[in-house]
Amino acid sequence: GFIFGGGGGTGSYSRLLASAATIGASQTVTIAAGGAGGAAGGNTGSPGGASSVGTLCIGNGGAGGAALAGGSGGTAGTGDITGTGVIGGPAITSTINTNVAYLGQGASSSIGGGGNTRSTQGTGNAATGFAAGGASGLSVSAGGTAAGGAGSGGFIIVTEYI
Repeated sequence: GFIFGGGGGTGSYSRLLASAATIGASQTVTIAAGGAGGAAGGNTGSPGGASSVGTLCIGNGGAGGAALAGGSGGTAGTGDITGTGVIGGPAITSTINTNVAYLGQGASSSIGGGGNTRSTQGTGNAATGFAAGGASGLSVSAGGTAAGGAGSGGFIIVTEYI
């Protein structure tokens, strides 16, 4: 049979139009790392961190995929325009070796591709670009357990006007 976990969710989207006066002399810019894939053996992946420009604009990381479900997308952060992230692909367990729908895909963001589903035993594929979820690992029959793929880090663009 085949065993997939859920894929990781994407980070949320936050946008802010800010004047130089609002930004001030400086702001701490944090670009978060993506979440790590779950360890082999049906473990949940870690969530991605929050990327931010001070407290003015914050985008939250998505959740790691779990043994039975895709990770939730990041919650809406702060800014003029905010949106939640996308849920990772669902998990599947099948005892049938034919006609299997390969699930456990990492969710894609507007600026990054989710980790692609595996078709052979092994560690899940990592996300590419930014703010996307990693794919689940794939365990085939007696092939042992497999770890999940990592999500990709956050992304920030700052355009300041006077």
